[in-house]
Amino acid sequence: MAEDLAQESLLRGYAALGSLSDPEKFGPWLHGIATRVCLDWLKAKERTQVTFSDLGGGSDPEGFLRASSGERPEDGIEKEDEVRSLLAEVHRLPEELRRVLFLFYYEDLSYRDMAEVLGVSAATVNLRLTKARSLLRRRLGAPVGGSREVS
Repeated sequence: MAEDLAQESLLRGYAALGSLSDPEKFGPWLHGIATRVCLDWLKAKERTQVTFSDLGGGSDPEGFLRASSGERPEDGIEKEDEVRSLLAEVHRLPEELRRVLFLFYYEDLSYRDMAEVLGVSAATVNLRLTKARSLLRRRLGAPVGGSREVS
């Protein structure tokens, strides 16, 4: 299991290598990714699945990418369309907003870890993440209220 977690950490790091702004911070950056991979593994059974329509609450987009049992075939098609729409809008965001979304939702980094990777303050990370979510909600027509995330 440890080998699987190490491999997943390296794969995530490789996939996100373009987001590393300062090569001197590679060690702490990769350590943050490895920490999140291990924490994800520990809490995997506790994770809940989230639908795309719950995005208005700041939900984890990885949840709606997983199919839930008992879905009708047309539900899968609708979900694929929703994912395509979301990804298209994410790609339209400015680079700094896309990077913070990627680090938060895909790499599952904390605000502090993201701040370290990006070379900005945690407050700036919060501002960028809030702005990115707000833009996506507005562009996708989702409600603006709701909670931050699902653990």
